[in-house]
Amino acid sequence: MIAATTRCLPSMTTRRVPARVGVVRFPQRPAAVTSAAGAASPGGNGSTSPRPARAQALARPFDAPLPVAALLDDKAAAAEALRAGYYRLFRGWNALPSLCLVLLGAWTGAGKTVLALQHLTVWFMGAASACVALASCAINDYFDWKIDAVNDASKPIPSGLITPDRALLVSASAYICLLALTCVVPNTGVRLIIAASAAATLLYTPLIKRHLLAKNLVVASTIAVAPLAGALAAGAAGPGLRAVLAPSAFLFLGIMHREIMMDIQDRQGDAEAGVRTLPVVLGPHAALGTCAGLLAACAVLAAHSALLGTGLSWAWAANASLEAPLRAAMLAAVAGVMYGPAAAVLRVLRSSFDRGEVASAVSKSMGSIAAGTLLLALLV
Repeated sequence: MIAATTRCLPSMTTRRVPARVGVVRFPQRPAAVTSAAGAASPGGNGSTSPRPARAQALARPFDAPLPVAALLDDKAAAAEALRAGYYRLFRGWNALPSLCLVLLGAWTGAGKTVLALQHLTVWFMGAASACVALASCAINDYFDWKIDAVNDASKPIPSGLITPDRALLVSASAYICLLALTCVVPNTGVRLIIAASAAATLLYTPLIKRHLLAKNLVVASTIAVAPLAGALAAGAAGPGLRAVLAPSAFLFLGIMHREIMMDIQDRQGDAEAGVRTLPVVLGPHAALGTCAGLLAACAVLAAHSALLGTGLSWAWAANASLEAPLRAAMLAAVAGVMYGPAAAVLRVLRSSFDRGEVASAVSKSMGSIAAGTLLLALLV
C-alpha cells in the first residue's frame, strides 16, 4: 500500500502560511491561531480581522496542506495538537480491541481457560494484530486524504495538521515494526496470518478499495481472523478451532454491516473519487437493505448458539432444570444485543439517510458487535 514515489510538497520556506485553518479547532489557543493567520495575510500587518470568504476558500488548496502546528506560537499547544492528530491518524483507540480479540480467541480455543494466556505467542499475535489495525488506518488516510477532504475535512491530513509525507513515513514505520514482530513469532500459521493481514491492508486502498464489495470483505476478514489467530497461537486444534468459528463468523458479519453503513456515510466523496461502493453503485436503499440482511444473519447465528450451544452445559450438568431458563435468558441477551443496530437501521431509513443518523449508527454498532462476539464465545 506504500506508494512507489512520495508526493513532493512545496517548500515551507517559499510558501506563505495559509489562512484556512478553520477546519481544525484548538480550544486552548484559538486567538493564537487567528493571530498567526492574520500575520500571514498578504498585507503582512498581523491583523486579526477575518479575511473575505473567497480569499479564505482559495487560501490553501487541498493538494498541499501545511502543518497547523506552524501557525501556533505556543509550543505546548502545538505538541498537544500533533499528538492528538497522530492518535486520530492511527485510530489509537483500536489497539486494545484488536488485542482483546486475539486473547478471546486464545481463551475460547484453549477450552476457556486463562492458562491459554501464558503462551508468549498469544501476546506476540495480539501486538501484531494491534499493529496491523493502527498501520492500516494511517496508510489508508494517506491514500484517501483527498476523498476525506470532501467526507470529513477535519481529519489530520486534509485539515493540514499532518502533511501527507509525514503520514506516509509513520505508517511505513509501523509496517516495518510489524515485519520485525512477525519474524520473532515461532508459530508458522500465526506468521502466515500476520503476513496475509499486512499484505491485504497494504494493498487495500491502491488496488482493492475500488472494486465493489472487495474492500468490505477484506476489512471484515482481517478483523474476523484475529480470534482464529489467537486460538492458533494458544496451540488450539480440531475442536478448539471449531469453537472459535461461530464468534469469528458473527464478527465477520457484524463488521460487514458496519463497513457498508460507513460506505453510506461516505457515498458523496466515494462517488466523486470513482470508488465503487454498494451505495454508489446500487444506491443507499439497497445498501441499507444489505445491512439489514447481515444483521438478520447475525441474529440467526446467535440464536442458534443460544439454543444449541454447549458453552453453559457445566451449569445444567448438576441441575438439569436450569437448562431451559438459561437458554431463554441467552435468547433474551441475543435480542438485546441485536436491538441496537436494528433500531439504528430503521432510524437511518426514516431520516432519509441523514448524515448524522448514519454516523450515529456507525459509532454505536461496534459495541453491539463486540458484545455479540463475546456472547457467542460463551455459548459455543
